[in-house]
Amino acid sequence: MSSVAIRPTFVDAEIESIVVHASLPESTERLLRSTPKLAERLDADRDGLHMARSTLARATNLGRRRESAKVEAGPAYQARREEIIAAAGHVFLEKGYPATSFKDIAEAIGMDRASLYYYFESKQDLFRVATGKAVARNVKDAERIARSDGKPAAKIAEIIAKLLESLTEADYPYMFIFLQEDVNQITAKPDDPWAREFTALTRRYERAITSIIQEGVSRGDFAIAGPPHVLTKTMIGMANWTVRWYRPEGKLTGAELARIFAHTFLHGVVTKGGGSLPQRMR
Repeated sequence: MSSVAIRPTFVDAEIESIVVHASLPESTERLLRSTPKLAERLDADRDGLHMARSTLARATNLGRRRESAKVEAGPAYQARREEIIAAAGHVFLEKGYPATSFKDIAEAIGMDRASLYYYFESKQDLFRVATGKAVARNVKDAERIARSDGKPAAKIAEIIAKLLESLTEADYPYMFIFLQEDVNQITAKPDDPWAREFTALTRRYERAITSIIQEGVSRGDFAIAGPPHVLTKTMIGMANWTVRWYRPEGKLTGAELARIFAHTFLHGVVTKGGGSLPQRMR
């Protein structure tokens, strides 16, 4: 049997033994070294193992420093993280999340990639921090508004205003990028805790809006043509779709868009004398 046929099975298994045990039985070592190419492979993989261990040690130490700095949360450290998040947002927007590397982000902020690891574990970690803060704040705003004493129509208008402010100003461009990207590209596993957390936050947001719509129906303020949760998704979808066409340099501000959306959602577009739905749709 040729050495080429052996290498993918026997040799790789023995190299795995190096990784686990850092040594080989003497008889196996002699056998491997009896073939020059295999001996070269063994030495190369041993060198690679030592390099990997060294890298792992440095990464582990850096990870401990990063976690310690996050716990202490000094003003300078937090300010630098915010600068990095802001710079990375423009890179993500230009290149797209999948095509953006940690090196791209480091160059945008003007630091080397190794230093960037002191602030964030990965581009995924950075992206999650930025979007997580925005989504959590939007949910808290919606729940606070839902509990307030205002009229349902005013509550709906305020939630739309807050959402458009988040999309176009406060959390731009991260909320745009998040809505544009496939979440499966941002999380490696479908049962990822981050993905589960975002699903839970989305449901809380929708429940807050649905409760306002239900309140409006109960008060006689709203007359709806279907289930409240369908109106909830309609309202959110109308706002979220701005990621497909909105441009910061455009003529309309986020606040102006919010006014248009709220008026259209609450009052529609047809005047009293403008007719009604076709018979088949009633």
